[in-house]
Amino acid sequence: MKNNIKKYIIYNFALFFLIQFLNSCLPQGVDLEKKECLEIPQNCYPNKWSGTPLYDTSKSSYEQNGFYYRMEKVEGINSPDDEWQLSFINDNKAILTYSETDLNNSLIVLKANEKRFIIDKGVSSTTDGHIGTFSINNDNVFFASSTILSVDTIHKYQNYTLTDINNVIGKSRIFSGKISNDEITNIEEIKLDDIEVLDWVSHSAISPNSKILVFSSDKKNGFGGTDLWLIFKNSKNEWSKAINLGNNVNSKCDEITPFFSKDGKRLYFSSSGHHTVGAYDIFYCDINPKLYSDYLHFSENDDISDYFSIPKNLGPPINTEYDELFPTTFSDANDILYYASNQNKNMKSLVATEGGFDLFVCYKVKKSKFEDTSKKKTLAKNDLELDIKDNYKIKLPNEEILIKGKVLSKTTNINIDSAQILIKNLDNISLDSTIYTDKFAQYQFPITRNTQYELTAQKSNYFYDSKRIFISNDFVQDTMDIDFYLPEIGEIRINFPTDKYKDPYKYALDSNGIETGRLWTDELKLVAENIKLSIDKIDSILLVGHTDDVGTDEYNLGLGQRRVDFVANELVKLGISKELLVTRSAGENQPLIRYENEELSKYRKRLRRVSMKKYFK
Repeated sequence: MKNNIKKYIIYNFALFFLIQFLNSCLPQGVDLEKKECLEIPQNCYPNKWSGTPLYDTSKSSYEQNGFYYRMEKVEGINSPDDEWQLSFINDNKAILTYSETDLNNSLIVLKANEKRFIIDKGVSSTTDGHIGTFSINNDNVFFASSTILSVDTIHKYQNYTLTDINNVIGKSRIFSGKISNDEITNIEEIKLDDIEVLDWVSHSAISPNSKILVFSSDKKNGFGGTDLWLIFKNSKNEWSKAINLGNNVNSKCDEITPFFSKDGKRLYFSSSGHHTVGAYDIFYCDINPKLYSDYLHFSENDDISDYFSIPKNLGPPINTEYDELFPTTFSDANDILYYASNQNKNMKSLVATEGGFDLFVCYKVKKSKFEDTSKKKTLAKNDLELDIKDNYKIKLPNEEILIKGKVLSKTTNINIDSAQILIKNLDNISLDSTIYTDKFAQYQFPITRNTQYELTAQKSNYFYDSKRIFISNDFVQDTMDIDFYLPEIGEIRINFPTDKYKDPYKYALDSNGIETGRLWTDELKLVAENIKLSIDKIDSILLVGHTDDVGTDEYNLGLGQRRVDFVANELVKLGISKELLVTRSAGENQPLIRYENEELSKYRKRLRRVSMKKYFK
């Protein structure tokens, strides 16, 4: 039973939360009828780390070596929820894996600079449930996803009785696919022969040649806790059986979150064993280059530990007494390294803008060849007051780009003249402005590169169309065309998880069910602003709550009403008169059209919504 309890904790936290499994002897949502809990034997006693940090942030490093490291929080994407990993598609684009209440999800983010990222949109794929971290090489993508096991399945594989609370418990498997234009296709589960139904398999890392995949699992025949394992593509282009990386890498504690360096010479990972500064620390092993020629001759019982050196702890300030996980980079990890840490989890503030696990970056700052070393500079005690941009003299393209296009009716496609376009500079709200379309429904205005904008087009007898844009230096044209389509019946882009009515998905969805990168609270503010635009002409506003097709008609009518009442109350908080709002529920009786080949789970996600229609005087 001790082993079952330990395994269950890892499964319950699905993709990432195994780091917390010592805190409870039971998985969330499942109770033992017998309330006794036995102590979990760990056999895991890491030694205390001591030594020289590999990432030196001191003044002496700058003076002696010509560079130092700066460690900072990543800007633009950390939130009060957990942010786990940046998985780079290329040097300027990554997939962010984050937690949203009970769900792990992913978003495309754009790199503005080394420490600042912009949320772009959701990842288009055909998987449901928890989405884990990604490993990407060219167009090959590997990621973890949990599937759902019924309580009947749990009973089948356990020797003790469980009392059902949520009817589901998660497991995790690794999937492969192809990524193009931010869409993942050709998704297939990587089948492992000796994996049992409740084994946890996650945290994949693909080698630079896309032939070797390292992952973390608690599968049998390991050294203890979760180990790192390896599979490879054989001569038939099939995945081999899993091979343990050996006792150089793996300890009796947990080894998780592997990552290959870009040149394939190192394997980075997190461990709660070996010699640690605190809880989970980030380590690396040097990889014997013969690994990439010998792997085709490996078999599942081979000892391959000699291909990996004894792990080296990165040391402070990266590793702390808290947890450091998911090392990654788009470049050389000696120059820049991203990772997740919960080191600020106990910090108190009046307004919670970050928390839990947040993303950090540690990057190298070099002496500029233009620097006048004859002049003495004043240096901060723990962090040099330098800006990375001062160290590189880069000629940037024209900073401005012209945005132009038209505003049209979504229903009839006719031109809409005198439509208002609100231009919000999300980096500097003092630069917000408003323009209007001409008699041909056309508009144009300049924006600055590397700045995020929100553009909202609307008119009094229509609803709005809003887009967020970010133009980087990689965009070679000097103009961009963006058309807006205004609906007459509005779909409030706030969608709800199954059975939820007051906890919407964190980000608003577009018409295809993909996250827009706009918080649902910001979406509702757009709705309120649009109503206020024509408030003197409106007789009433009809809000209708909708559900998916799961559940009885009676239940769904009640759920739809609770959802629409929630949205109405939020609009009242934003200054909309309660007397103006009329609410009713359609339940599951007014479904949207399902797209061809649309995943059922994604379709149902779109169905769980609130619609809106204005009635004019």
